[in-house]
Amino acid sequence: MRDINVIGLTGGYATGKTFVASLLKKKGCAIISADKIGHGIIKPKTEVWKRIVNKFGKEILRRDGSVNRSKLSVIVFSDMGKIAVLNRITHPVIKKEIRKKISEAKAKNNVTAIVVEVPLLFESKMDKWFQKIIVVECDNVTQIKRAKKRSNISEEEILCRIKNQIPLEEKVKKADFVVDNNMPRKLVEKQVDDIMKMLK
Repeated sequence: MRDINVIGLTGGYATGKTFVASLLKKKGCAIISADKIGHGIIKPKTEVWKRIVNKFGKEILRRDGSVNRSKLSVIVFSDMGKIAVLNRITHPVIKKEIRKKISEAKAKNNVTAIVVEVPLLFESKMDKWFQKIIVVECDNVTQIKRAKKRSNISEEEILCRIKNQIPLEEKVKKADFVVDNNMPRKLVEKQVDDIMKMLK
């Protein structure tokens, strides 16, 4: 198996991690999204789906049996204990799938680096998995504005989600590279270019 950089990509809630991931993909990086994996493992009738329904009740389901993630989020983000319960159900399965996808990406010849986008990278103690860690940051006002536009949720819910993560300034201190996503797109692209040059 090839020796290839495996990079962790994280940040705060709605700081623009997925946008930065898209720029890294253009540079030839394989992108693995923990969120996408998380959505996949809660499909109806999967083992994780059964455990979530058992813990949080059928009221979190849509008519087609799929998990209404907005309803589930409202329940768990109002109670730290419930977040911990959900994480204990989902995180081991997500981590297992990430490891599998990293192995698959290493087997490919056209990949310059493997980037794993993990919103709760530090919270889930995954920082030792990676050779380098990129943190995407932006100011709090921009964070809230982006979250409202993306998720159509109240400012109170947004602040609750931000509060339930390690403070962004702490993540920045632990980073090998920081992308300032307050800047115009071209300047963000330049930051990503510079990071890729240093990684090479």
